Amino acid sequence: MRIMKKTLFLMAGLALATICTKAQSVEDGIKNLYYGKTQSAKNAFQQVVSKNPKDRRAIYWLGQSMLVRGSEDVAGAQQLYQNALNSGVNDPYILVGQGQLDLIKGDTNAAKQKFEQAITMSTGKKGKQNPDVLSAIGRANAYGSAKIGDPAYAIDKLKIANQLAPTNADVLINMGINYLKMGSDRGGDAVQAFQNAAAADPKFTAVAYDRIGNVYKSQDNKTAMEDAYSKAIAADATFAPVYFDWFDYYKNRDVNAAQEYLNNYVKYADQDCTTAYFKADYLFRAGKYEESKAQADSMANGQCANFPGLNILYAYNYDRLGDSAQAKSYMDKYFTTARTNGTDVDPDYYLLAGKVYSKFPGMEDTAVNYLVKAMDIDTAAKKQTKIY
Repeated sequence: MRIMKKTLFLMAGLALATICTKAQSVEDGIKNLYYGKTQSAKNAFQQVVSKNPKDRRAIYWLGQSMLVRGSEDVAGAQQLYQNALNSGVNDPYILVGQGQLDLIKGDTNAAKQKFEQAITMSTGKKGKQNPDVLSAIGRANAYGSAKIGDPAYAIDKLKIANQLAPTNADVLINMGINYLKMGSDRGGDAVQAFQNAAAADPKFTAVAYDRIGNVYKSQDNKTAMEDAYSKAIAADATFAPVYFDWFDYYKNRDVNAAQEYLNNYVKYADQDCTTAYFKADYLFRAGKYEESKAQADSMANGQCANFPGLNILYAYNYDRLGDSAQAKSYMDKYFTTARTNGTDVDPDYYLLAGKVYSKFPGMEDTAVNYLVKAMDIDTAAKKQTKIY
C-alpha cells in the first residue's frame, strides 16, 4: 500500500511537471506578450531557450519581450540576436530581429536589406514565402513611434502574408498598427484590419477590440471607444491591457473612475515594475504626491531601481511639489538613459520636459524642442492644440 502511494505521488508529480513544461512554450509566451505580461513572456521564452539554445523562434520572441515599450532593453536584444548568429543560428527570424534594431537606430536601408535577406532565406522551393517571417517584418515596422520604420513597405509584406495565411491574426494586428503609423486618415483601414483579426482567430478578439478602442480614443470618440473596450472584456475579462487603456483615458479626467480600471489592470497583469509604476502614477494623479514619491522610493530600493519610468515618476512628483531643480535632475537622468537604451519616449514625457526645462533661464529652446518632439509623436489635433 505504501509503495502504491509513492508510485501515485510520483506519477502525479511527473504529470504536473509535464503540464508545467507545456505551459512554458513559445506559443504561451507570445500570448503573454500580447496580454501585457512581459515578465511571464520572458520566463516562457527563456525556459525554451535554456532547453534548446538554438530554438530560433524562441530566441526571436525573447528579443521581442526585451523591446516592450516602457521597459526596453535594446542593448540586451542586440546582444541576444548577435550571440545567436555567432553560435550558428543564421536564421530569418534572427535577421528580422536585427533589422528591427536597425529601424530603432534610424537605419531603414540596413533594416530592409536584412528583411529582404530573411524573405529570400525563408522562401520555399516553389517560391512560396513564409507568412510568419513576413508578419515578423510587419511587427518590426509596427514598433515604436511613426518616425520608426516604413509602414507602407510593411503593409505590402503583410498583405502577401494575409493571402498565404488568412487565419493568422498576428498578421492582421501588425497590419492595423502599420496603417495607424501612416497617419490619422488611415484609421478606418486600421480598424478594418483589427476587425479582420478578431474574425480570423477568436484568441485575438480581446487584443483586436482593445486596439480598435485605442483608435477611437485617439479620435476622442468616447462612445465608440467604450463599445470596443467592452467587447474586449466580454471576449476575455482577464485581458489586462484593456483595463490599462481605459485607465489611461480617465487618469486626467476622473481619478476615481481611473482607479477602478487600474485595480483591474493590476489584478490581471504581472506583478512587476510596470504595475508598481502605475500604482505610483495613480497616486500622483490623485494628488497624493508624497505617497507617490514613497512608492518610487520603494521601487528604487528594490528590483525596480533601473526601471526606465522611475526617473519620470520622480520628475512628475518633484515638479508638482515645487522642487524644479530635482525635477530637472531626474528628467536629465531619464533622457540620458533613454538615449543609451534606445527607449521609445512617450509624448507625455516630452510634454513634462517642456514644462520643467522652461522654468530655467537659457533653456527655453530646449523646452520648445521637447514640445516639438511631443507633437511629432502625438498627432491628435486636440493634443497638438494643447501643446501649442
